[in-house]
Amino acid sequence: MVINLEGIVKYLLTVVVLLMSINIYLQWKKVNNNYLNWETGLAIDAKDSLSVIFSAGSNVYSTRDGGENWQSFSLPYNSSAIDITMINSNTIVLVCDDGSILRTSDNGENWTEVWYNPELSTFMNYVECFEDSIVIAMGDGNTNSTNSIDKPLILFSDNEGISWKQIPITEQIGAYSGDTWRRLDFITPSFGYFRSSALMVENQGLYNTNNGGSFWKKVESGAGFALIKFYNENIGLAADINKVYLTKDGGSFWETSEYEFNSWPNDFEFLPGDSNKVWYANLESLFYSGDMGMNWDEVKLQENKLRARDIVFADNKNGWLLCDHGNIFYTNNNGGITVHIDQDLQREVVNNYCLEQNFPNPFNPTTTINYQIPKDGNVSLKIYDVLGKEITILVNEEKRAGSYKVSFDTKRKENLSSGIYFARLESGKFVKTIKLLLMK
Repeated sequence: MVINLEGIVKYLLTVVVLLMSINIYLQWKKVNNNYLNWETGLAIDAKDSLSVIFSAGSNVYSTRDGGENWQSFSLPYNSSAIDITMINSNTIVLVCDDGSILRTSDNGENWTEVWYNPELSTFMNYVECFEDSIVIAMGDGNTNSTNSIDKPLILFSDNEGISWKQIPITEQIGAYSGDTWRRLDFITPSFGYFRSSALMVENQGLYNTNNGGSFWKKVESGAGFALIKFYNENIGLAADINKVYLTKDGGSFWETSEYEFNSWPNDFEFLPGDSNKVWYANLESLFYSGDMGMNWDEVKLQENKLRARDIVFADNKNGWLLCDHGNIFYTNNNGGITVHIDQDLQREVVNNYCLEQNFPNPFNPTTTINYQIPKDGNVSLKIYDVLGKEITILVNEEKRAGSYKVSFDTKRKENLSSGIYFARLESGKFVKTIKLLLMK
């Protein structure tokens, strides 16, 4: 009897590939949204694995239990939230298509209009929160106003969006992006990118700022980019209808992926903590790359068009995908692409509370703190000086049971001197403090 080893090997490989494909297909779960329905999804944000909020039309939808139950809120003035950011599980800021900024401190039960000036902008399209209560917002400049000459509107808040001040822009860089949040991206309160669709052709292109938006420098013509997203000041992705482009030097040079997409690009999402791992959504489908966007695999979630709009990952495992027509998907393991996830980041069974010693220690300027919790609940991780003064809040939100890591970056705290500091973790009845040594 002759055994066809080559045929057997091919068969087994086919089975393995099929099983892997099925596994990936099942790792993004369609959320049961009960009665919720919407035509077009706009923006989504998640502060942790339990607290999520998204906008669709003139409604906002939120959950505080990981999608088991949702609440729907109508916005005042019949406005639509173009972009949305969660400062914590209760405090949310959103920007609207009528040029207003709305804020809630009770998870959407009541909304307060904290900015509205149609002389400066009638369409706000971007908002993002950062540490130390800082929020950045941008809107299309009102080119019919004498106060705006081919410049966008940039607003800054240092009190969680309660009050705002306009950032004066020194040069004409184009009054609008030509889209919503997809062509704006601040990595820090100081450093951001803007793909301008200027009234004057010579002003069109990709710009960056390193001083919070007052001064902008053109780094690339970038006129064809329909979407931009940056991991840090240097590494970023851009897309047009056909291709994805990668820069590692802040936009001066771009590599082109060979994959042909042929669909309108809607969002990139880098996996937190790893610039190599990135998700990409367009109107047709969802894609994943493990090499910073040079090669892509399609992750098919349904047979017909996905019509994906926005992706957000609360951490390295828990992600949400907002689509049109009442569809929203959730993953708790990076979409099942576990082969690309570092071993220490994979989901594990945690039986005890733990706060590990930071590493490195002594450190300058950044150190990492690992902790774990055995059950879902609120987690508080704060840094104090030797006098007991609170320096910063690293974590203050609901977390699912599991292991986590967080970075303490003193570059954002320029007034910190060398010396001893303390990290205090509280969750449930568990409290532990470790000593950190900063050496500048």
